[in-house]
Amino acid sequence: MLEPVDHGRDLCGGGYGANPATLHEEDPGVLGAGHMLHSGIHDGPERRIDTREVWVQAVDLDNGGSFNDFPPELLDALLDDVLAGWDRRWKAGESIAGFVLVPSDRTRTFTVGPQEALLITLQGTAAQLAAWAMGRPHRSVSTIERGNVPLPRTWI
Repeated sequence: MLEPVDHGRDLCGGGYGANPATLHEEDPGVLGAGHMLHSGIHDGPERRIDTREVWVQAVDLDNGGSFNDFPPELLDALLDDVLAGWDRRWKAGESIAGFVLVPSDRTRTFTVGPQEALLITLQGTAAQLAAWAMGRPHRSVSTIERGNVPLPRTWI
């Protein structure tokens, strides 16, 4: 009996680029003996699910996962992506608030907005700041200025 391949990491050889629509039989040269492909990962980068999206949607399922579970590199990439989106909008002329995000568990800060503008400084862990920036529930994000933490802008 053939066992389904549950993860792209289980594919061998040319299996990652294989077309599941044509894989109705076992093909040991593509998938490895005893495996069938049950996913749409064959279509190329534009159709592949981004790792960041998978992690964020896992949190959205509200089944016990949180941004605290994310690898540090993933949190940094998410913060970079969100702020890059806000920066594109600001450069396109949209009036959005500028922020300095100061993760307590990082040596770097994340900044977006014109340097001459009043930037709102937020602090928390990278996980808390990423959750805030992506509009997800967050705890312990605070402002240096001791005001209310503003709602984040949409970033896509």
